[in-house]
This record gives sequence, structure tokens and C-alpha cells, in this order.
Amino acid sequence: MLAVPLSARYGDNVISRSARTPVVAGPPLLDYLETIDVETELETKPFRHAGAVVNRPNLDFRGFSGTIVSGRIAPGDEIVAANSGRRSRVSKIFAADREL
Repeated sequence: MLAVPLSARYGDNVISRSARTPVVAGPPLLDYLETIDVETELETKPFRHAGAVVNRPNLDFRGFSGTIVSGRIAPGDEIVAANSGRRSRVSKIFAADREL
């Protein structure tokens, strides 16, 4: 992790290096943020799914919508509901109008 001194009010070290902070040796904030590999780090963590909404368009389908916060999931994987501890298995994964 790197500390990036900046001034959002004046834009110092946000997008480009500022002449008003000549002692700062590191990159501006935007350059630093573009070097962070967040996807690889999140994929190695346990699966977490936040903001679940239950979709039940008919009696034969129950789906959970939301954001995958970390980890990976695939059909056949076991999942556990955090509050109740109930277990289930993923049968299908959909994104918008298609099955993945």
C-alpha cells in the first residue's frame, strides 16, 4: 500500500504530479490506482454474495440476484446462508438474459 499526498480541492497529485508538492516522489493517485490488480486478489478469497434479492417468477425457479463481493462460484458448488447456516447447491448461473 502506498500513501499518496494530495489535495482534492486543488487537484494536486490526483491526475498528474503537482508542482506545489515537489517533495512527493511517488505517482499521482490515478496512476497508482491503475496499477492495483483487484480482480486477482478478490478471486482468491472465499465466495461472498451481497445484496441478494430473491427472484421467483414461477414455482419452478428461485434465483438470487446481487453483487459478488469476492471469490468464485460455479454450478455444483455448495453455498451456505450466513444467517441461518442452511446449505444448498448452485444449479445454474445467469447473467441478464443468458445462462453462463
